[in-house]
Amino acid sequence: MQLSLREHIVPSIRTLPISSTVKLALLSISPLKPELVTVSLPMGLKAYVPTKWLTHVWSNILHIFYHRDYEGVVEVIPRDGWKVMDVGSFIGLWTLRAAKLVGAKGRVIALEPNPLCYRLTRANVMLNSLDNVVVLNYALDSEARERRLYIAPNIGNSSFVKRYVDDMGGCVGSMEVETITLDDIFDKLDVKALDLVKIDVEGYEDELLYTICQYMAKGIVKRVVIEVHRNVVDEDKVVDALEKAGCKVYLYDVGLEVQTFVYALRTEP
Repeated sequence: MQLSLREHIVPSIRTLPISSTVKLALLSISPLKPELVTVSLPMGLKAYVPTKWLTHVWSNILHIFYHRDYEGVVEVIPRDGWKVMDVGSFIGLWTLRAAKLVGAKGRVIALEPNPLCYRLTRANVMLNSLDNVVVLNYALDSEARERRLYIAPNIGNSSFVKRYVDDMGGCVGSMEVETITLDDIFDKLDVKALDLVKIDVEGYEDELLYTICQYMAKGIVKRVVIEVHRNVVDEDKVVDALEKAGCKVYLYDVGLEVQTFVYALRTEP
């Protein structure tokens, strides 16, 4: 392991926007709540959210817009004109934020294999009139195939890794979903390279490592942010693989039992 390339980041104090927290908490317990609500987000954005998912989605809103856990180093904050990919979009919250940050000259490619979450991602992109986003109903993989997705009680914790789903409250169902390769995406969308790939795939991230590292070693993917679910994935393995691909790696421990974040930047040969 090239320890000289690893840097640990001390998390800042994690504050909550109290007024919004109270509003969503009251809505979640209201006997008159609708099935779907529109939630106002920072940056002038908004999102459709199923009321039964409010608690889980609210934690994601905090995670993406307030704590900004995917932006722990300035080099991975999406910039004007960037081409970025959201691997595991859930309902599209990071997709929306990234689309605003990259602007009209940039592009966001969102991947979501769960059909319901895919439809919500598309609906949220349309709700915000974002023309720089493409949403695909696939999971990223090393080959195009069908794979079994295990469904968790909190649908955002669904995964190809059943052991992870069992840890997150148990499996309540499963479905076959389609996967796609980076090469196929590049061909389909006429993309040559990506400035940033964000990966949140609920314990499946180590299986994507070989593919991502290949593209980073070639300079086709320039930066990656990986949410590591350390109850099933060894964060040191993730860091080592990225360092061997020629990346400068930052490990961001947010003090959570299950999650940590890894940022990797392609260094010049």
